[in-house]
Amino acid sequence: MGAKGSDPKFLVVDGSAVAYRAYYALPHLVAPNGETTNAVYGFIRMVNRLLTDLKPAFGVVVWDGGRSTERLQIHPEYKATRPPMPDELRPQIRRIQEFLDYAGLRSIQIEGIEADDLVATFAKVGVDSGLVIYVVGNDKDFCQLVSDRVFVISPTHRKPELLTVARVHEKFGVFPEQVIDYLSLVGDPVDNIEGVPGVGPKTAAQLLEKFGTIEELYCRLSEVQPERLRNALREHEYQVKRNKELISFKIFPDIVGELKNYALQQQNYEKLRGFYRELGFNSLIKEIDESISKAEVGELFQ
Repeated sequence: MGAKGSDPKFLVVDGSAVAYRAYYALPHLVAPNGETTNAVYGFIRMVNRLLTDLKPAFGVVVWDGGRSTERLQIHPEYKATRPPMPDELRPQIRRIQEFLDYAGLRSIQIEGIEADDLVATFAKVGVDSGLVIYVVGNDKDFCQLVSDRVFVISPTHRKPELLTVARVHEKFGVFPEQVIDYLSLVGDPVDNIEGVPGVGPKTAAQLLEKFGTIEELYCRLSEVQPERLRNALREHEYQVKRNKELISFKIFPDIVGELKNYALQQQNYEKLRGFYRELGFNSLIKEIDESISKAEVGELFQ
């Protein structure tokens, strides 16, 4: 069943992705009390825009709980090359979580569970409940979730990019259900996952266009030309299949609980005003006042 305009929306945000994006995209900002605030300000701007544009009924911001023990057992070097969080960003994460509490948006972090798996879990639970899901994050892995009911909003561009089934195919040359196999072949340097030497994005897309899946590719490996490519695939078969296990999302529906727990709550304007005042976000205070004025005018004419 395709998504309908009347279906309620569920906004699922990869908190770290948006915070990092804001931290590096915005100039250095300092609050009256001396705190660095560029990531906080950019995060709030992004979330407020999404809430205004999408008007979701449900929402959650997920945070990373550390590398998966299961994935580390498969590949001890998994995500080992990721640099630590910048010192100036860490305290801003706590401030962002404070904002989310006042904004009526649930925030969740579970020790030992990666943010990507939480995002995938919420997407599945939401779809099973008849919602339309908007995932916000810039991880290529999220493209495997895209369907007629799941869309990915990438915050990596000046104007956020909406990834649909057609856009994923245009971008990678494969369909969302093939993204796991595609990344298993080309690798993912961000997660320290090495692909097959000599297999780049174009070659991977061509292989999957012809064979459909990695399993079918290895069943018909003798058909692969040239010989150099065939040999590379044969030599790295274990690695490719290991990659698929690493890249595939793990779903934890029991952790999510009831969907009603993620219904958007009324924003606490008094707390938000105080929070914005403390951090010197005067333009955001003005926006609160304007939105309240519009609401009051609307009530007069009802």
